[in-house]
Amino acid sequence: MEIDALDRIDSFPYRHRVCDVMTAPLATVGAEVSGIDAARRMTAAKISSLVVADDAGKPLGIVTERDLLRAFSADGSSKMENANVSDLMAAPVFTVAENDYVFIAMGRIERRGIRHLVVVDDAGRAVGMVTPRGLLKVRVGDTLRLGDEIDAALDAHDLGLVRTQLPGLARQLLAENVGALGAASVISAVYCDLTRRAWDFAVAALQDEGKGAPPAPYSVLVLGSGGRGESLLKPDQDNAIVHLGDAHADIWFKDAAERMNATLDAAGVPFCKGKVMASNADWRRSLEGWRQEIGRWVKSHDPEALLMTDIFFDLKRAAGDSGPAEQLHEVALKAVHGSVTFLHAIGLKLDAYVAPIGMLGKIKTVDNRIDLKLNGLLPITAGVRVMALQHGLALTSTSERLKGLATRGALSENDERQLTDALEVLLCAVLNQQATDIEAGLEPSTHVDVRRLDARRQHLIKQAFKTAEGLKLLVRDSLGKSGVVPGG
Repeated sequence: MEIDALDRIDSFPYRHRVCDVMTAPLATVGAEVSGIDAARRMTAAKISSLVVADDAGKPLGIVTERDLLRAFSADGSSKMENANVSDLMAAPVFTVAENDYVFIAMGRIERRGIRHLVVVDDAGRAVGMVTPRGLLKVRVGDTLRLGDEIDAALDAHDLGLVRTQLPGLARQLLAENVGALGAASVISAVYCDLTRRAWDFAVAALQDEGKGAPPAPYSVLVLGSGGRGESLLKPDQDNAIVHLGDAHADIWFKDAAERMNATLDAAGVPFCKGKVMASNADWRRSLEGWRQEIGRWVKSHDPEALLMTDIFFDLKRAAGDSGPAEQLHEVALKAVHGSVTFLHAIGLKLDAYVAPIGMLGKIKTVDNRIDLKLNGLLPITAGVRVMALQHGLALTSTSERLKGLATRGALSENDERQLTDALEVLLCAVLNQQATDIEAGLEPSTHVDVRRLDARRQHLIKQAFKTAEGLKLLVRDSLGKSGVVPGG
């Protein structure tokens, strides 16, 4: 897809999830149901299809009116009377995750040429249906193939072509008033899918070489900003693996992780300079190994252990089974929630932050630029993370954590709004600068040229700095209610 094609985009598919547009509840039947009974159920419910599911609710296939009519026309009613839906259904069934963006579903329907796309939850259970007719509200065009191009990719080069389209997509989403938080969420979703596809390549290669399938249940994780859904346009790799295998199984996962990391690097998502990658044994462990490591972090006050919290606790599953990721997240939350000393140590890091505003009220810069990640985004995401961990919130995005804290009364509605607005302003400035730099052939960074910002935008950024500075007082107060006062 040409980058220019993004100019014709309708932002709806990039702002809404599949669960927002799917038809639910879903009509399902067991594989043993007869074709005649299936036809009666469709007629009674005035629907055109039934999903055939197993006892756990996972889709096995789909049977449509057309399938039934073909069976009847070809063999007469006698076959219909004796056949079960398992004999008539189309299988395997194409699916999409309920939390995927709509553009993923649209691309999949268009590329596969199908009329019914089954929606599944994190456990793989069928929960809804998406059809072309149901998506008429969204304008279908060539630009909507972006998500499914990842699934169609055959190598790192193909994945790289998808990645190069992100600056144009981000620019258009901002122009469509989707907002920086929404744009960053879409970018994160694409990077997460790139990670998943790179993992698919690794697994397939190992199987082709006779090294077998994954030897134990596992989850491939995206960490940091990608896990929060707040990615910018030039992230490096932050990923990990948790598996339920032993040391021998870890040898297989090491091989697969090295291939995945190499593929992502070749696709333009560079190796992490801090080696936060699943190919590094420190970021690839069994569930029990992670339990022990997290326990060490909580008991330790050394800077390296505290740095891990900035990355690890913002995790999201990118590939593999949902179970290990969920278990790991639960283990981590419980370990930290019960350790006020550890939360104190994290909170102390925020005390060093001072709003980068000079005596005359101007933004402090170096060569007319300021690092908005270091001077704004990090203090906000870190401060909100501390409070979320303190209150045991199983949420990863900063905006969702803010909502959760406000719901619990840990933040006022005004504080929630100001912090969300600050995050939006800072993300917007960085994304626009990165898109501009990429168009100019420059290496994108989080350093924003203040000369590009009008007076209003500079004022909003200064307000965001002040909000970030005020957050450390909110964190101090919150931890103080737990008997811990950072810096006290």
